[in-house]
Amino acid sequence: MKLVKPLLSMAAFLFCVPAWPQDLPPATANLYVIALNGQPVTIDGELQDWRDAEFVYLSQDGPTHSLFTGAKPTASPADFSGHVAIKMDPDNIYFAAHVRDEGGILIHPPRTRQNANLTFAFDHLAVYLGLYDIGTLPGSPHRNTVDIIDPASGQIVQGGRTYRIKPGTDNDPDNATLGPDYQIGVNFQTYDKTLANGAYFASGDEVINYNWGYVDTLIANTELAIKPWSNEKGFTLEWRVPFASLAGRIARASKPQAALEWPLYRPQAGDVIPFDIDLTDDDRLAAPEDFNNNFLGLGRGSNLWRDSFAWEGRGVVVDVSGGRNAGNYYHAGFAPAAAGVTVDGDLAEWATSQFIGISQDSPNHQYIFQNGDVLSSPADFGGYIAVRLDQDNIYFAARVRDEPQGTGAFQHARRTKNDANLMFTQEHLAVYLGLYDIGDLPRSPHVRDVNIIDPATGQIVAGGRTHRIKPGTDDDPDQATRGADFQLGVNIQTYDNTLANGAFYAQGLDVINYAWSYVDTFLTNTELALLQWTDEKGYDLEWRIPLASLAGRIAKQVSPQKNIEWPRYVPQDRQVSPFDIDLTDEDRVNNQDGTNSFLRMGRGFDLWRDAAAFGMRLKVIGSPGSITAVEQTPAAAFVREYRLLQNYPNPFNPGTTIAFELPAAAPVSLQVFNLAGQEITTLVNRSLVAGRYQVTWTPRGEPSGLYLYRLQAGDHVQTGRMLYLK
Repeated sequence: MKLVKPLLSMAAFLFCVPAWPQDLPPATANLYVIALNGQPVTIDGELQDWRDAEFVYLSQDGPTHSLFTGAKPTASPADFSGHVAIKMDPDNIYFAAHVRDEGGILIHPPRTRQNANLTFAFDHLAVYLGLYDIGTLPGSPHRNTVDIIDPASGQIVQGGRTYRIKPGTDNDPDNATLGPDYQIGVNFQTYDKTLANGAYFASGDEVINYNWGYVDTLIANTELAIKPWSNEKGFTLEWRVPFASLAGRIARASKPQAALEWPLYRPQAGDVIPFDIDLTDDDRLAAPEDFNNNFLGLGRGSNLWRDSFAWEGRGVVVDVSGGRNAGNYYHAGFAPAAAGVTVDGDLAEWATSQFIGISQDSPNHQYIFQNGDVLSSPADFGGYIAVRLDQDNIYFAARVRDEPQGTGAFQHARRTKNDANLMFTQEHLAVYLGLYDIGDLPRSPHVRDVNIIDPATGQIVAGGRTHRIKPGTDDDPDQATRGADFQLGVNIQTYDNTLANGAFYAQGLDVINYAWSYVDTFLTNTELALLQWTDEKGYDLEWRIPLASLAGRIAKQVSPQKNIEWPRYVPQDRQVSPFDIDLTDEDRVNNQDGTNSFLRMGRGFDLWRDAAAFGMRLKVIGSPGSITAVEQTPAAAFVREYRLLQNYPNPFNPGTTIAFELPAAAPVSLQVFNLAGQEITTLVNRSLVAGRYQVTWTPRGEPSGLYLYRLQAGDHVQTGRMLYLK
């Protein structure tokens, strides 16, 4: 398998603003929804009350996740993988996990409160959690060992690790930082009490949990339920932690922070909090003291127990009361210019995108099989999907594991354009997509068989299925509905052309794709690349569709809609579109018709007829300017002149840092050019106060070579050179 480069941050960072607006950050890779005020949670190990939550799939195949292996490495997602979700109400934070562990679950001797400090050496869930709002920052700004302020006395107290309790920045210890960080964990083990459904249950001091680091204490008034699966190949967990148990005097008694009154967090819709997660599998080979853990991390950062700056998850708190659902809410990155995607099957440039994980274990997704074909495990079939947009194209990426008894995705007979209509019987990716904004609606209002309006003539045309072209509702057929729906599919098969990296490649009419339903046509000017993993147990996919190919006269020529000029979709920041996805696995024997397994993002049926059945919502998150706050040193007293420093490292790959100094406030522009004088990107374009600044640039799709970077601050202009080596 070709691994993705470590998770990149945004193309450039700059920390120069003391306050952050309450809006969604532009990067999407690590932005997840935390449901607030949803369905009440009963701690019983059942997940029926988590349908309004977003589950994140953690497995070794996750393009932006991490796997650290012990002495017995994880062989596949069947051995160790899981789905994790977070919910909140005004008084509590809740965690749910649905974990597959075929190497043995709950088999070790139970631990006691006296050795809860050893939780990290056993099967456990660890949550790294900052209870404060970071706004549009890409993550927590907290670093190790700065002083903090006692909010009650105002006295400066010796700091350590990442526990901060008052707004400010780490570079200004007199003001401490944004708020308190926690690193909390709970053990996976048997407990003395069981519920009627067979779940192990514990509460209060009976729960083997821990609050690590300088907050060295056990968590009070908590509840835990762990329910083994009936096939004993995994378990389900629910854990409730009161916010009040993370407030007050909770620091280690021997530490300077012992007298601090830690603040009580009250969640607010729109808060963005930093977090990270470890799922840990302890497959020990010999003595109980052996430490052979496998860790699945949400992000790729190290030293999570020291620096919350290393945490790579962000949770946006969304009020889901009144039936508004967070469980079907995902993010698509939008670049107003080019998205920077090269269709070659290499997913490296997708590191800033949010991948949606899907497997038969997904609590909120649908697994469907036909003709008796039952998936044995996530090793047989599962994957990750991401969506990106620019002004002209929509892009899809997929990483799919498919290791069914020696018959992989590329071993079937190839299909041609003439039988693309049979794609649903083949290995394929299907995307159900409404190209219109539904705002805060939980799903599309479209149902089948209403009339629609020709936007050019104003005439009512017989409608069908879900293709609408004018604002309105399905209950008002004279007004038709909001826009056009598409059901797009592309075949997973070998193609005649291959790229230098070995990926199968096709473009234009060579791509075996289809737009089903009343939009009965092939997609034009599209591109597809399929890169098989080196172990032949899966593949990576990239697919580009021009938005212009989804506009104009694209209806079936025998349909009443054949003369309609379908509108061109123009993506905009914060639009919400209905969508759904099918991944289809066909295991055929001796090249005979096989038995399909469908992994579906939502739980609806008849997706090809009713957009109201699309189970997901896709929120467009724009990234104008490609910059956000990271670091500025307010050291005007020590800056005597304008200076542009040499970038470091140099040469560089994948990114480099450029530092500059301002002796006085000035409008600042920092740009990158190639040697032909063409502008590549603008890293800074704003007024800044005096101080020392640093910006990180990570090229996206640019070739190796020499680049120029130019600083203009007021009338001062200075240029430097840097070398990028892929």
